[in-house]
Amino acid sequence: MTAEDAGAESDVQSINSDAPPAWNSDDEPPEDHVGDENTCSRDGAVKKLIQKVGKGLERPGQNDIVTVRFSTLQLDGPSIEDVADQITVEMGDNKLPLAVEFAVKSMRVGEVAEIRAPAAYSKILSPLCGRQLRTQPGVLPKTGKVKRKLRFLPAAPKGLAEQAKVDLLKFRKAKQEAEAQEAEEAAAAKGSAAAAASPAPAAPPMFRARVELLGFECVLALTEDRSVTKRILQNGSSRRRPRRGDVISFSYCLLEDAGAKRSSPRKCELTLGEDELPYPRLEHVIYSMKEDECCLARLLSGGAEEEGMPNPQTTELEVTLLRWRRRDLLPVAPPGEAVQAEDTGNVSADSALQKTEIRQGPERRFHDIEAGSMVLVAFRDPGQSKGTLLSWRVGEGVVPGYIEVAVASMRLCESADFKAPVAVQLCRPTGPSYEGQTPLRRLEVLELCPLLDELLADEGVPAAADTDGAGSPSSQPYHLPSDWPVQGQTAAWADLKLVDDSGGFRLALLAATEAVDLCLLEEEGQLHFLELERAHGNALARENRYEEASEAYKRALDAVRRSPMYKAILLLLLFSKGPFLPSTRSASQDLLRLRQALRTAS
Repeated sequence: MTAEDAGAESDVQSINSDAPPAWNSDDEPPEDHVGDENTCSRDGAVKKLIQKVGKGLERPGQNDIVTVRFSTLQLDGPSIEDVADQITVEMGDNKLPLAVEFAVKSMRVGEVAEIRAPAAYSKILSPLCGRQLRTQPGVLPKTGKVKRKLRFLPAAPKGLAEQAKVDLLKFRKAKQEAEAQEAEEAAAAKGSAAAAASPAPAAPPMFRARVELLGFECVLALTEDRSVTKRILQNGSSRRRPRRGDVISFSYCLLEDAGAKRSSPRKCELTLGEDELPYPRLEHVIYSMKEDECCLARLLSGGAEEEGMPNPQTTELEVTLLRWRRRDLLPVAPPGEAVQAEDTGNVSADSALQKTEIRQGPERRFHDIEAGSMVLVAFRDPGQSKGTLLSWRVGEGVVPGYIEVAVASMRLCESADFKAPVAVQLCRPTGPSYEGQTPLRRLEVLELCPLLDELLADEGVPAAADTDGAGSPSSQPYHLPSDWPVQGQTAAWADLKLVDDSGGFRLALLAATEAVDLCLLEEEGQLHFLELERAHGNALARENRYEEASEAYKRALDAVRRSPMYKAILLLLLFSKGPFLPSTRSASQDLLRLRQALRTAS
């Protein structure tokens, strides 16, 4: 990150640099101003005086790569070498004076500050922070109660902190001795000219430096012990990250200490969680990457697994995630059972629909598909690249149940391969037909042919070139006729033969509508919905599919409960039955009982 990347800010300064009275942690942090003095260490010994305000909100952390420029203003301790030009170092690598690294951790890009600290803090050393404070017992000196706002600041090593205290005690002792000697000589002289005495030190030995933060690159720690870190060289092109079970394709090459490539890039394609990675703990890096992302990974391990290679403590790799495909197991619940959210992670491959993503759909084009939704789906004919366009209403039984489960897991303009085991294919078969059922229709829309060819093509097959230079068909808007739910010729699922002998098929979701909302229908519409669901349930019951019939009857009862006639009859029954007869004791209690009964019934 550089000053240009951080963005511009207003140069107008506020007369008050303190936090606003109504400021809290959920608001924006208070702005820095020229002249503000901040504490940078836990013991409060390192102070930072801002001379130029930085830009942005981010500050460097442990292991980040920083570019700084600093010069010594005053040093009453061991001499150090000034840095005339900029220097790029890693935070926590013992490359900067301790006081300078304390201050850099609290600076923003472009900020210039004057650092004041004890002279002992001029030693080239890094402060302690994070895990170092928990895993190294005895590194911190004994101190009193730490202020709340200083509790999470980095701390100085025990030796330097004690040395700073010793220097401060020596200064105070020398000052007291000089003052006492001066008083004794003044009393002995009794007004005569006193002998020259050694002057008392005016201030304790201090280290002062001017520091400027030019930029920094963020290094992400992927494990708690910081044994796996990465530095992003090129950002990814998506918001999603791979998961266990996904198929990934990535390249890697080994780097030397100076950053030069030690080996030529190698390409790997494997399944996360099932196949073995080239290096131990490389999965932490892969899980954190996005597609097309390139990063510099650092692994603290025993070395690589290649022959003839030494075993260094640190292995540096340049990793690029080329592509990955998401794989899921979609549970297909038997009739009468609902899929619980906590059970989706414990699904057997023999009783679930296996999904492998081919082309990722747009991230924000997700549609909630449920019973009653109309869908437009393109199937790829087995053994051919030709697509078949079908439309139907979900939940009416014109297609098998596992097909509707597959469609419900899709995004718009997404294509995927599915494989249904025999048990899944027999779970929810098609049929039966009944009066009012929406038929399965086969459409032919010429405008969608280029889009279907791209979505249903094999992986790695390039899309057809556009003569106008407008890009691939999936990146262009496509037009659907408004009456597509009723277009096309009726067809039977058994005659289409869109699933091969092994239960595999490929489909792409093109359009979907919302299910019917019973609350928005008039009384006639609710009665029509009631007749359709009742006919559906009767047809299922005649074929001894009672679990599915009960689901249709439940939807029919929901339509009945929302009708005004049902509520009127219920009201009449409530006042005619003995337990609900109005009482002359309290009209308010009768009204309360009536409201509770209506709420329970609805």
